[in-house]
Amino acid sequence: MDDDLPKLIRIMPDYGPSYAEDEHRSVLDISNYFEDHPKIQVIRDIESKLYALAVQINDGLADDAPNFPWEQHDREAFELAKALAHTLGETGIPIFYRPHFNNPFARKNEEILVSNV
Repeated sequence: MDDDLPKLIRIMPDYGPSYAEDEHRSVLDISNYFEDHPKIQVIRDIESKLYALAVQINDGLADDAPNFPWEQHDREAFELAKALAHTLGETGIPIFYRPHFNNPFARKNEEILVSNV
């Protein structure tokens, strides 16, 4: 694996709006690391959708709506994390998904290993 690549990617659409962290909990844009990847457009599409979910949180939709669809938000983000794991599978980088900390349906600090190739 290339030394410049993250050692892990953690997906958590969040305030910021950020949607991904590396092993140091530094926010990253995934496509910046994979500009030469043969599926860069797929990566950019996934990244765009994750960004849109993060914007929902950043814009206060979750704070202002007592019936914010947390389960749907998490389901969509988790599916995108799985798609990213599939797309980046040959890199060997583990992809984790973490539900948003304000999600009343998620356990705090829960992380789900999406891939471990």
